[in-house]
Amino acid sequence: MQPHSCIGWMKKLKKLQEIKERSLRSKTAPPTAFGQPPKGLSIDFFDHQLFNNRSTAQKTIHADTIIVAFLPDSSQSIQGIQHPDEKLSHKKFIEKYWDELTQKYELSHEIPVDEDYNESNSGDEDI
Repeated sequence: MQPHSCIGWMKKLKKLQEIKERSLRSKTAPPTAFGQPPKGLSIDFFDHQLFNNRSTAQKTIHADTIIVAFLPDSSQSIQGIQHPDEKLSHKKFIEKYWDELTQKYELSHEIPVDEDYNESNSGDEDI
């Protein structure tokens, strides 16, 4: 290689590195006002008015409407004393509080499970 071509190549490399360094994002960037919530959060994570104003697609993507995770009175969760219901299994907690916590949420986009239909069509009868 000729010495002058090496120098030219090194200048180009240095210029590319400078461009790359300038285009890096700041690790301390301010939070955006239009961020998306994570997918699959329990429905009671959302304010019921905010949730009800979302499109059906957004409701389906962002909220898991089968799960509730917070006590009805959230101040009981932060008192420093464990509420007795916090010791319940996840399934029992949902069974106990789901009806109460989801009353204000518009869930018409969900397909209701008809237990009577499932029991009567268990496969014993010919269709």
